[in-house]
Amino acid sequence: MLKEKQKQLLTETAERYAKSLTPEAASYLRGRGLTKEVADTFLLGSVSEPSAGHELAVGMLSIPYLTPSGVVGLKFRRIDGGTPKYIWPTGQKVGLFNVNDLHMPSDVIAICEGEIDTIILSGIVGIPAVGVAGVSQWKPHFPKLFEPYSRILVMADNDVKEDGKNPGQELARRIKEDLQHAEVIILPDNQDINDVYLTYGSDWFRERLAA
Repeated sequence: MLKEKQKQLLTETAERYAKSLTPEAASYLRGRGLTKEVADTFLLGSVSEPSAGHELAVGMLSIPYLTPSGVVGLKFRRIDGGTPKYIWPTGQKVGLFNVNDLHMPSDVIAICEGEIDTIILSGIVGIPAVGVAGVSQWKPHFPKLFEPYSRILVMADNDVKEDGKNPGQELARRIKEDLQHAEVIILPDNQDINDVYLTYGSDWFRERLAA
């Protein structure tokens, strides 16, 4: 668990990156359907003048892991189409993304694969959501966090890779093993939440996720 001083430093770094959002990053976010207001809410930013340990993230989008007590981690995403798509600071350990939504008064929670999809569902569609950064990031203690919810919506990607694997659906199966009453929402073939939102808008989710 991070000390308060560490969270304060991470929060200050995330806020600085958010204030440095570049025109290129803003354009990328608009292309994903994310408004400036939503970007500000989630403290999305750009790494122009990196803090120590973030040198490899210069030019990348900064995605902070926000909690009620401050930022507990940062993830960086390339926006130029290069690889690797994502990088994490060495030694950083984080849990679920957008845990602030776990503190909202709601009987419904969605579990998404990835940060941008979580932001779309929570910040734009208006459905409380948390994100998991892949199958390996689903931890044994996570199920306890969802005990208060009467509806758990698993919104994993449905994208078959070149090797024939479908990591999104593998994640959905993994979550379903631990949360047997969860509902797995099947997205259109080869699409994630962001793709569906850009194609069909918020109503696609509201109609299908209505109780």
